[in-house]
Amino acid sequence: MKNVVFLVDHPSTQDDLLTSVIEAKLGVHCSIQPLSQMTANRTLREAALLVMDASGITGATLPQRVDLLSLPQDGPMVVLVNVPAEAPLEQLALRNNVRGIFVGACSPDTLIRGIARMLEGEYWLPREVLQACFDKYRNQMLTRCVDEALPALTRKEVKTLRLIAQGLSNQAIADQLFVSTHTVKTHIYNLYRKLNVNSRSQAVLWALRHLGSELAKPEVKHERH
Repeated sequence: MKNVVFLVDHPSTQDDLLTSVIEAKLGVHCSIQPLSQMTANRTLREAALLVMDASGITGATLPQRVDLLSLPQDGPMVVLVNVPAEAPLEQLALRNNVRGIFVGACSPDTLIRGIARMLEGEYWLPREVLQACFDKYRNQMLTRCVDEALPALTRKEVKTLRLIAQGLSNQAIADQLFVSTHTVKTHIYNLYRKLNVNSRSQAVLWALRHLGSELAKPEVKHERH
């Protein structure tokens, strides 16, 4: 049977009732410990889930209070309830073992549903935290994509890509770069191969997505030899 430990500032009859309901609905064993005894003792280390009541903790100090648990990475999961709205939610979500965050008051049914999901290995985080994490991951992937692609492009190829994005024809690009149209076609062929695209429009779309304002700059890379 999995153990769920509630860490509360002042244990009350309401806490006893809530833990009884959780035991009945989820088939787990619940216990309550005061927050003043929240160091990583044997009871905490052997728990499957720690439910930390943050109602008596200021948002600014909450991350440090979570750190005081000093749990190993393979230790119990942590869920924070009654979290103040001004708390740094993203910082809390990145804290060791934190799997769930409930901002403000939530109904017992919502808490029980969240605990059940977390005991199954899922996360229960606010939408804005998930959005921030997704945005960071996406930006990192886009940056990685650009970093991987641009070093392979020569200075002339980058210039050609900019001029393609401006809608210039092969002849107009040749005039701008003072080269033949045959050389422009070679640059375009190399661009398609290196960017893994098959058309002018796909190359422009790649440039707009991954370079953005870089398209307006005179140079990005030096010619490779």
